[in-house]
Amino acid sequence: MNIRKFSCGPMGANCYLLENEDFAAVIDPSELIECAVELLKSKKKDKYILLTHCHFDHIAAAGRLRDETGVPIYVHRLDFDAVSDPNINLSGIFGFPIDSFSADKSLYDGDTLSAGQEEIRVIQTAGHTAGSVCYMVGDVLISGDTLFENSIGRTDFPTSDVTQMKNSLDRLCRLPDETKVYSGHGDETTIGREKLNNPYLRYFR
Repeated sequence: MNIRKFSCGPMGANCYLLENEDFAAVIDPSELIECAVELLKSKKKDKYILLTHCHFDHIAAAGRLRDETGVPIYVHRLDFDAVSDPNINLSGIFGFPIDSFSADKSLYDGDTLSAGQEEIRVIQTAGHTAGSVCYMVGDVLISGDTLFENSIGRTDFPTSDVTQMKNSLDRLCRLPDETKVYSGHGDETTIGREKLNNPYLRYFR
């Protein structure tokens, strides 16, 4: 699996491009990156636009990317309507209006998506938003704004919940220590490193 990372938008959100011989996905497109358009227009068998959650800094270009490529947008069912609500996606609160769009496909905890000879597993990690998810591909976790290097996502936004965040972090900590974590902001890390060094994991667990 080839993974490319781009830091995009006013909040420096990470957009990930994933691909193998038969599969392509763009995760959290906050800017319309030309190579993302080209990837989704390629002759791959399985193609997706995947959102980890509904916040504007992770979804701003999703609608335009879908319009350019015809590839559907997937988001957890509990964030499905929130992508078009400026009070919940925070675009109104932070003063960064985005082009309104609707998602195409609802995701549920435990869903799997075909990724050529591999698969993507959907792990619901409510807490930052009600419909926050992580995507597990092999030994890689795309964690969105649930888990960062030495930090976690905020729990003071609409649909955030501290108790749900604790439960979600407990769940992630049961993954193998060598699991690579690609976060919604900042640098890569591993589950083992975060269990040792992340003060929030020590507090919540």
